[in-house]
Amino acid sequence: MLGIFIGLIYAWTTTSLLWPTFVGMLAVVSTGIYTMTDFAKISFGHETVVFMILITAFATALDDAGLVKFISSWIISRKIVEGRPWVFTLMILLGAFLGGMLVNALASVIFFWTILYSVCKEFEIKPYEKYPSLMILGIVFASMTAGLTVFPFRLTGLIVLGAVQSVTQSSIPFAQYILFTLPMGLLLILTYFAIMKFIFRVDLSRMNKISVNFINPQDLLLDKRQKCAALLMALMVVLLISIDLLKLFLPDLGLTGLLGSWGIIGVMLLVISLALVIHIDGEPFMNYRSAAKGIDWDMIYLFAIILPFSTILTSDVTGIKAFLIQTLSPLFVGKSFVFFAAIVLILGTLITNVANNAVLLVIFINICCPICESMGVSPIPLVMCMLFCFQLAYMTPAASAPAAFVFGNTTWIKASAMYKYIAIILVLLFIVAFAVGLPLASLIF
Repeated sequence: MLGIFIGLIYAWTTTSLLWPTFVGMLAVVSTGIYTMTDFAKISFGHETVVFMILITAFATALDDAGLVKFISSWIISRKIVEGRPWVFTLMILLGAFLGGMLVNALASVIFFWTILYSVCKEFEIKPYEKYPSLMILGIVFASMTAGLTVFPFRLTGLIVLGAVQSVTQSSIPFAQYILFTLPMGLLLILTYFAIMKFIFRVDLSRMNKISVNFINPQDLLLDKRQKCAALLMALMVVLLISIDLLKLFLPDLGLTGLLGSWGIIGVMLLVISLALVIHIDGEPFMNYRSAAKGIDWDMIYLFAIILPFSTILTSDVTGIKAFLIQTLSPLFVGKSFVFFAAIVLILGTLITNVANNAVLLVIFINICCPICESMGVSPIPLVMCMLFCFQLAYMTPAASAPAAFVFGNTTWIKASAMYKYIAIILVLLFIVAFAVGLPLASLIF
């Protein structure tokens, strides 16, 4: 089994996600551990995989309603921005963060890049200068890394939740997850902002007369579809969080039992049913056939094999769990959990710049959870820090999808300059994520 997994990692890294996943499924079944019917139940039938299909389609419908444009426009149209270029810069980063967190990260990036271009042209800030270069990166980081990480029902969160559940047979409550990721995401954005202002000392004197006139007043008005999108999104978030909160505070309530039996899939079926039933101006709010085009099937198939592997690799049958504990635990005898966590996070952050982030998260969760258990500590604080550190993958265009997006913007950035900026930024972001993230996660979990 370990050989199959190593082969998959190599193929995913050097070729594509799709065909290696299919071959890997055939290889697993060929070992005789499962029949294909049984494997299909724990892969494509896994709760996380089904939930990911539903949430992706729903998120596409929210994006089609134009909600991200309203949220983004509202954030940067505040009067406090007038004549304050650094406040404008912070609002741009926070707007990108909210857009990525609540609706669609890619749409948020494109929207704020467009605003950035307009402002730079208005104040004669040229491409390749320090400000646009750092903001191109900052907007992507705020939206596609920090923003996408906040909710546990987005891609990265689903990877972590699924892997942890498969390895430890326990789940991370949604409310506690958000209690950690929301302040950490905001802290990392503020750290990025401080790096721009105090480390790179970007000169914004040309922007002292900044105003909010570049915002179209029509973009600040919620239409019927956007109002419906906001209400449905709020309902989804409240219900998903309530599953765990009601169990904790009101275990005997009838609604608690109902939501518990529904689970996250049941909540999504309810919300999507409402989106299909509600009609606005004679048209259903959500056209499922159209929304389903937003489903990333390559990632769905990747999930379908990674999640069963997390269970298989750490099962007693393979002996891998016992081997890892026996081999690696002596290396950390007499060492503190903080020392172990530092080694893991540094190593993972370096590797993530040359490997697939999702695969790396699953590998490290499978390795670290048994070792943490042998040390007598919960692995969850370390896993939650991995969530942010293992996404600091921006050193090269091939490091991650967000990095490719940044380096692909050759009209406004030069790769040679970006390498220098990114090296400093990643080191400082890692220090903050480790120094603050590990104690915070230990306090919450």
